Amino acid sequence: MRTTTRTLATATVGAAALLVAACSGGDGGPPSADGAGTDAHGRAASTVFDFPLDGIEPATDVTVVVPDDLREELGVQAGAILVDSIHVTAHDLDGPDHCAADLAITYADGGLEAIAGPVDAEAAAEEARDFAEHELLSAFDVSSLDEAAARVDDLIEQEGTGLRSQLVHIGLVGSDMGDLYEEGDTGAELVAKGISSAEESAAEHARKVTATPVAERIAPALDLAETGAPASELDDAAPEDGVYVTDDGSTVTVVGDCAADPFDPDEAVELEIPATDDDGDLTSFAEVRFTTMTDGTVWVGGSVDDYIRDANGDWISD
Repeated sequence: MRTTTRTLATATVGAAALLVAACSGGDGGPPSADGAGTDAHGRAASTVFDFPLDGIEPATDVTVVVPDDLREELGVQAGAILVDSIHVTAHDLDGPDHCAADLAITYADGGLEAIAGPVDAEAAAEEARDFAEHELLSAFDVSSLDEAAARVDDLIEQEGTGLRSQLVHIGLVGSDMGDLYEEGDTGAELVAKGISSAEESAAEHARKVTATPVAERIAPALDLAETGAPASELDDAAPEDGVYVTDDGSTVTVVGDCAADPFDPDEAVELEIPATDDDGDLTSFAEVRFTTMTDGTVWVGGSVDDYIRDANGDWISD
């Protein structure tokens, strides 16, 4: 599974598991984590399946939810899970050449903001400064920036134009300091330049991420594609393969090949349920696979790590 680096509020998740509810269709809503949903007449309308599983019977719609009892087991770590549920249904397209599925996403509190919200440029710059200072102290094995500057003075005197390669050699990866060096710079000036460059670069990156459209951020967060397109660009009469996202991020439509067999792994679309790791970066804790057929049938399977239910139905580490 892929990890997408992005600064977020710190949270941890060892792993998690999901429930899959295969619904028979109709007016009922998604089922709860501990049982079946109901239709308009109050009748049971779904069956719940536990992960891990190899697959369930195809259905007209499927809901993937995080079970309440696992949230209780994880305690504070459950706050790292960014999605509460994903409701999968077929999306009607003209013609048999493509099939599509709508993924109606219910985000956890703060989940959408963590995935596609603004990134604090000031906080990003401060974090970059702290990292740059730590790298300097570690590379020179000193306890203060003044000592690091003195060591840079020595390198300037010894290395001249070879300064950058020497800085890389001692562990200043990338070594912007070496590229920023101008004849006559002192060690203190070069250290200040390097730290300032790190701050400016991080702040600029934060601003670019913030300006990136929601569609282009949600698609990679779910590991569906490197980028997504606005839902308005999907033409049901002449569809093209791709991932389309509504402006509010609530629905993702995935267009691709139709499955001849709902269990055909070659036609399955894979997505990852996002979470945040202990560094505050986007990662995933479960993988979901689904197929769509021309008659509107969808199938869902998936896998998770580290947690399973024991014979008593309780969650334990795997």
